[in-house]
Amino acid sequence: MAERYLSDDEATATLSGTIDEATGLPFIKQDGNYANNVARAFDVISKQLFGDLRVYAVEGNDDAVGVRPGRCVIGSTEYSYAGAEPAVDGLADNDVTYVWAEDDGSGGLQIGSAVDGTGWPVGDHLKLAEVTVSSGLVSGIVDRRLRLRA
Repeated sequence: MAERYLSDDEATATLSGTIDEATGLPFIKQDGNYANNVARAFDVISKQLFGDLRVYAVEGNDDAVGVRPGRCVIGSTEYSYAGAEPAVDGLADNDVTYVWAEDDGSGGLQIGSAVDGTGWPVGDHLKLAEVTVSSGLVSGIVDRRLRLRA
């Protein structure tokens, strides 16, 4: 038996802007602009697929970043992180801050950070992002979670 796909009427009238109970993914709100709907769909899917431990700018706190919940392995230990907003606050202005995840010493995961002059930690860690702050605002986030080399 073939899998049943949504009809156009179901997608636009019934499900547009709701959440799929099976996956937790939102159905993109239909507004008649195909390019915008494709961009929204890609944004939602990429954040769901690659969202674990993603660093993001905190709305309303110009010099802070949050870290999304997620799971990771550092060394041979598996960790789960509940997420935090903010995870790092008071980022250095006009500088780059490195953000990483590491063992907190009691078997949990903590978020660490240092300005670029200090660099990444020497011990086991998972690189998360390089965050640039300019004129007191987070102006760039370079995702380092999938980086294969130092």
